[in-house]
Amino acid sequence: MPTTPAPTFHLGITMAGAGSAGCYTGGAMDYLFEILDMWEKAKNKNLPGYEQWYDAVPQHSVMIDAMGGASAGGMTTIMSAIYGLEGKINPVRDASTTGGEKQNIFYDSWVNLDDDGKQKTLDKAFERDDLNDNKFVSLLNSKIIDDIADKALNVEGSLEEQVSRLPPYISKDMDLLLSHTMLRGIPLGISFSTNSDTVKGVQGIEHNTFEHFIVSQYKLNNGEKPNANFLWLNPYEKPYADVISLTTKATGAFPVGLKFREVDQTIFTDDYIKAVTERIIYNRFGQVDNITPLNWDNFPAPFDFVTVDGGAINNEPFGEVLGILKHRYNECYENGYPKYGVVMIDPFPDIVSKDDVYKAPADLFSVVPGIINTLYEQSKVKKADIVEAAMSPYFRAEIFPRRSISESEADAHPIASGTVYAFGGFLDINFRHYDFFLGRDNAKNFYRYYFSFEYTKDVNNPSASIIHPIHEHEHTHQKV
Repeated sequence: MPTTPAPTFHLGITMAGAGSAGCYTGGAMDYLFEILDMWEKAKNKNLPGYEQWYDAVPQHSVMIDAMGGASAGGMTTIMSAIYGLEGKINPVRDASTTGGEKQNIFYDSWVNLDDDGKQKTLDKAFERDDLNDNKFVSLLNSKIIDDIADKALNVEGSLEEQVSRLPPYISKDMDLLLSHTMLRGIPLGISFSTNSDTVKGVQGIEHNTFEHFIVSQYKLNNGEKPNANFLWLNPYEKPYADVISLTTKATGAFPVGLKFREVDQTIFTDDYIKAVTERIIYNRFGQVDNITPLNWDNFPAPFDFVTVDGGAINNEPFGEVLGILKHRYNECYENGYPKYGVVMIDPFPDIVSKDDVYKAPADLFSVVPGIINTLYEQSKVKKADIVEAAMSPYFRAEIFPRRSISESEADAHPIASGTVYAFGGFLDINFRHYDFFLGRDNAKNFYRYYFSFEYTKDVNNPSASIIHPIHEHEHTHQKV
């Protein structure tokens, strides 16, 4: 047996916005928790039925340090944290029975939605009791979102006790990020004053840009309340649970379709808004001490605002999740192999075809939609992430819907919830049930075949061996 502690690969998970296809992301996360839990039991020789494989079980570890998401992905991020804290890993493996309570937060929240045996979620979405106060705030009745979130987040216990029992594959200092789009911009000033302005005693002009992206950044912080620059991941005490509930609903506030959410000083204080905005601008989400402050001269305190779906600006916050890992663990191993990485779950990956033919707008009716689409796409360009990906050797991979292993046989529309602008899952529970198990199946194939590192050991020519450092301590698996 190795005399030194087994190494750990640190994992960040990003969950993209998905609408009703959050059931796919939920299925993928359900499978990940299942295999991490089984692996841990096998390492401890406590997995009945697998006794003959105990000596072959790899002893290194994988730890989830950070998770982040937008919209449905943000909601699943919170569900994943609750699931891990509760520690009752109960995977849904049987696809033969659709619906019904499974005692599994992913299936019960995303597949069952707000179905109650008497009325389907879709029917509830068109009820009109949300108009009783004479306000028309969304096309759909958003009480279904409130009911689903309130049920999923209804947990009892003590955070201190739950943290003490956390499985080794979940960091006790885990960070969570939820994307939000503010309908009120934070003014960020850029001074254009010169030395001559000072000499002449005049006020130099200041240019302002407006930040509409913000995140809820939660810290588990070993069960202790973090400083005011972060939110506390504590679903067991009401004041903090209420904040978790509001931000979970807010990240999924699909524009127009679902209700926008109001955020005031009881949710995000001005100090928190300033601190998290600085982390966004500098991409230092892992930094807990002070960052070089921005110019806050024009900050309109108190800063209350309305927020909609985080996916409107940042639908895949993988760069932000990476920032946490990068700050904690630096760049990579000395020999160039990564010791951390990001896995993104995206039910609707942004794939382009080289065969697409550009059709120029011919009149005002076609140019206006083009302008709106341009502004929408431009707001989501990931310039810093592109540079980071080109320069850094960190591990990154993506789980996305596939119904066939063969590229030539891949289905153009593999996910059942993809219709009606990703709201197709609301039409029928069978769509959601199917996508949940598609997520499990795709995750299974990903972790089996692609989430792996080099181990090619040539006993006759050691210099030709290619062994990732995470495997160097292993005393088994002598591959040639």
